[in-house]
Amino acid sequence: MFKISGKVICLISLVTLCYQAVHAQISYFPLPEVSKPAVNKKSHSTARQQEDTPLNLPFWDDFSFSDNTPSDSLWYTNGVFVNNGMGVNPPSIGVATFDGLSGSGAPYSTNTNSFGITDTLASKPIDLSGLTVSDNVYLSFYYQYAGYGEAPEENDDISLLFKDVNGIWNTIWPAGEELTRDSLSFHQVVLKVDDEDYFYDQFQFQFIANGRQSGIFDIWNIDYVYMNKGRSLNAEDTSYPDRSISSQPYSLMGDYQAVPINHFSNEYFSDISFSLYNLDNPEDIDVDNLPRRQPYVYELYLDVVSYKDSLSSITKFDNSSDITNSILYPQETVSITAPVSELQLNEGDIDTASDSVFMDLELVINASDNLTSGEDVVGDYVPEVFSPIDFRHNDTTHVRLALKDYYAYDDGQAEAGAGLNFSGDFLAYKFTMPESVSDSITHIDMYFPYLGTSPIGRNIFLCVWDDNNGKPGTLRVKTSQSISNTGRNKFTRYSLGTKINISGTFYVGYLQNSNGKLGVGLDRNTDTGDKIYYNLDGTWLQNSLVSGSLMIRPVFGEFKGTTTGIEKPDIKNIKVYPNPSNGEYILEGNYQDINLTDIRGVRKDFLIEDISNEKHLLNINQLPAGIYILQIHSQNNTRSIKIFKQAQ
Repeated sequence: MFKISGKVICLISLVTLCYQAVHAQISYFPLPEVSKPAVNKKSHSTARQQEDTPLNLPFWDDFSFSDNTPSDSLWYTNGVFVNNGMGVNPPSIGVATFDGLSGSGAPYSTNTNSFGITDTLASKPIDLSGLTVSDNVYLSFYYQYAGYGEAPEENDDISLLFKDVNGIWNTIWPAGEELTRDSLSFHQVVLKVDDEDYFYDQFQFQFIANGRQSGIFDIWNIDYVYMNKGRSLNAEDTSYPDRSISSQPYSLMGDYQAVPINHFSNEYFSDISFSLYNLDNPEDIDVDNLPRRQPYVYELYLDVVSYKDSLSSITKFDNSSDITNSILYPQETVSITAPVSELQLNEGDIDTASDSVFMDLELVINASDNLTSGEDVVGDYVPEVFSPIDFRHNDTTHVRLALKDYYAYDDGQAEAGAGLNFSGDFLAYKFTMPESVSDSITHIDMYFPYLGTSPIGRNIFLCVWDDNNGKPGTLRVKTSQSISNTGRNKFTRYSLGTKINISGTFYVGYLQNSNGKLGVGLDRNTDTGDKIYYNLDGTWLQNSLVSGSLMIRPVFGEFKGTTTGIEKPDIKNIKVYPNPSNGEYILEGNYQDINLTDIRGVRKDFLIEDISNEKHLLNINQLPAGIYILQIHSQNNTRSIKIFKQAQ
């Protein structure tokens, strides 16, 4: 800590959150989630579990093919969320994160001293009835302490339980061993199913996290869960014939994840970075008596989806051939920078006269996953062992970037919060427009997460500043706002009450109007911390301790009124078309929240992107053909619309 004019600055990371009375200013904050019933470690199976058809071995999930929540074909979950943001150097894209928040994004308890069970993740029943201890059934998984989240304290833990034939949950791990508290690495655990009471047709295992129940305070990440028979503890059975994407490509537009469409030019494009990992056996030797090297190639594809007057068009770009042919060594992570020029984008390929444009970037690697040995090839996939596992699930990933009406450095997902503590303190975020552009800022999109207490109703002053030699200068506008919050990672669009003509470098942010910690969402996977500034007593200082990108987005265009916060939409007039469709619909109208279920009421994942203020793209391409119920919510009403997806 250090002092400025008698005030103490305490930059609090999620790893070292201070709970004593500290006069913190710009700080990291953990992100807290609605009460849920405690899980009894010795509870019996529910009727629903008993009715499920048991799974067969092998059991495998690396969370690369789930979106937000673990797959309901493999798991029962309470509060665990699947993401690409919390894990540091995971074995493959997608990790299951345990925190202090329920699935709705609210804390399990509003009591900051409440400790106990938080998130849980239980497998569907698995049929082990035809096996015995001598069949060498092992369960393995990777875990990580904290990752990009807040570090658990010494008395917080995560445990693994097995359910025996009597319905009793027994703690198997860590069983007295010390948990590895290394936030930069994933550590593999391999456990034998070594009691005959587990060999029945409704066996289950379950991960349970214990910690603070009042927010996203104590983070554990789980990845790459694998259970099979005929295993051992040697290298062959603690490694896998799998080469995976470990981190997604983020840098197609440099620091930006979104840019106003009328500001865009090809000068924004930058080279694309990502990483790969080889989970293969380090003891495998090739013909030269060296560790077996795995050749790989990768390809990049870009779909530019343009919307104008409710019509859409798609232009496809790709590298047309394998960009590289390189080698991955076993247990090696390799970082790759791919030239954006390989996508062969030319000036004018992005139609800046559109209402909005989305750039869907797809990365695909081919490292011979699922390849078996034959006469002419040598593969390491053994169907008798791994079938029907498909290790190619983690060989493809997608990123969507937006060209609409706002700038964004963040990727839309907060791993933390960052902000201020005292009335009278300023927070500012730096943005730079192209030299040839002049435009009007009218709103600011912001996400204020729950930080132990609700931010809803708290007052701030939205601010816009000109630049003064690399720091905020003339204050262009200061307008009072009451904070609204619509759920995890949901932005609220706040009006400035007028339009502010700006060019070049500018700053947006707020003046805090009350004491107590107040922070905006912080994306830890991108880092524009050097663009954050704060002013405690008349002097602007550049942040040097908080890493990440604030979820603050300046919005440009014509000013359309003085409404602030969240409007109360009239959902009676919402339209969904075309219906039926092959998986993409236009949702026309305003709403506050939306979810999707099948006809049995089971929640389903979907993607939705804004096309304009009142038009949104709903995407259910990943779901099978059938009937789904779209539930649309406003502040006082709910409307259900039946939509039909045709077979492709």
